[in-house]
Amino acid sequence: MGAQDLSNLMRKRLRPALSHAQRTGDYNLEDRISQLPDEILVSILSLLTYSEAAATSVLSSRWRYLWASVSRLDFDATKKLDKIGDMKSRRMERRKFVEWVHQVLQLHTCATIDEFKVCCGLDKAFQFVIDEWLKFAREKRIKRLELDLSGAGRMPVSRVLHYTFPVRISDQSRELSLKNLCTFVGFKPLKDLCLNAVDVSGEVLQYFLSYCPVLERLCVTDSECLERIGPHVFPELTKLKQLTLQLQVWRDDSLLRVTSLIKASPYLQRFVLKFMWGSPSRIRRKVRRAIRCPHQYLKEVELAGYCRRTSYLGLAVYFIDNAAALEKIIIDPRKQTYDGHPLVTCGLIGARGRIKRQLKAKVPRGVKLVIH
Repeated sequence: MGAQDLSNLMRKRLRPALSHAQRTGDYNLEDRISQLPDEILVSILSLLTYSEAAATSVLSSRWRYLWASVSRLDFDATKKLDKIGDMKSRRMERRKFVEWVHQVLQLHTCATIDEFKVCCGLDKAFQFVIDEWLKFAREKRIKRLELDLSGAGRMPVSRVLHYTFPVRISDQSRELSLKNLCTFVGFKPLKDLCLNAVDVSGEVLQYFLSYCPVLERLCVTDSECLERIGPHVFPELTKLKQLTLQLQVWRDDSLLRVTSLIKASPYLQRFVLKFMWGSPSRIRRKVRRAIRCPHQYLKEVELAGYCRRTSYLGLAVYFIDNAAALEKIIIDPRKQTYDGHPLVTCGLIGARGRIKRQLKAKVPRGVKLVIH
C-alpha cells in the first residue's frame, strides 16, 4: 500500500474516529497506522489538506504534534468564504483565516517544505502579512509556491486592490533585494511558481526566471503590472517545461515580443498565453514574421483571447513554423475575463470561421487544430 492509499484511508477513518472521541471522551485510539514510524506518518499527513492533517492531533498523544512537521502546506478558504453572503461576516472570516495561517507558520518545525499554497481573496490591505509568508517560504527553501489571491467566486478581489509581489523583502531590520534572495538563500530550489491576482512586475518576473535555475512551471495570471515582456534578455531556462501567462494588450501591439522568453526556454513543452485586450481598435497591417527559431520539444500551444488582430495571427504562425514537435494548437476566440470564465459573444461563430480559414492551410498534417 502506497502513501496515497494510506492518506485516503486516513480520510475515511478520521471523521468517524473524531466523532467517537468527542462522544465518549476517549482520545486514546490506536490502530495499525499509528504504529508506523514517524517518517511514514508525516509523509501520509503531507498528502492531506492542512485542516485534515491538523485535525489528527486529537487522535492520540502520538499524533499531537506530527502535523507541524508536514512538508506540504495547503491553505484554501475559497469554498468557505463563498458560502458567506454578508460582507461583514466575510471580512471577519478572512481575518480568522489569516490569523490561522500565521499561527501555523509559527508552529511549523520542518526545516524545508515542498509546497506552500494559499487560496483566499486577499488584497493589498494584507501586504505586510503576505510579505511575511513569502519570507517563511524563502527560509524553508520552497519548491512549489502558489498564491491565488483572486477570491474567485461570488466576490472576487478588485484589480485595483491587488497585492503586489515585492521587489524587496525586509529581513531582520535590513532589506534584501529579490535578486539576492534568489541567488543566495532564497527561491533557488523553486520548481513550480503559480501567481493569480498578484501584481507582478517585469523586473520580478525576470528575477525569478534568471535566478531560479530549476524552475519547471511558471503561471502568472490576472496581473495588472505585467503588461509587457521585454525587451528583457533572459538566460537559458533549461528546466522550464510549462509556461502560462496572461497579458494586457493595447491596440494592436506586436505579440511577437513574447518569443524572446520562448526562445530562452529550449525544453518548453506547453505554452499558454491569454490576451486581455485593452482597446477594441485595431490597425490593419501585414502579418509580421519573427526570425526562425526551432523549438524541438514544444508539443502544445494555447492562445486565448482572439480578437481579429494581425498580431495574434502572426504569433500563431510563428509557432506553426517553428515548433517541430507540435501536436496540438488551441485557439480560443472567446473574450477572456479576470475570473477565468471566458465570455461567449454574439460574433463567436464568425470568429471561429475566420480562424479556421486563416490557419487550416498553414497547420501541417499531424498537428491538431482545436478552436473553442
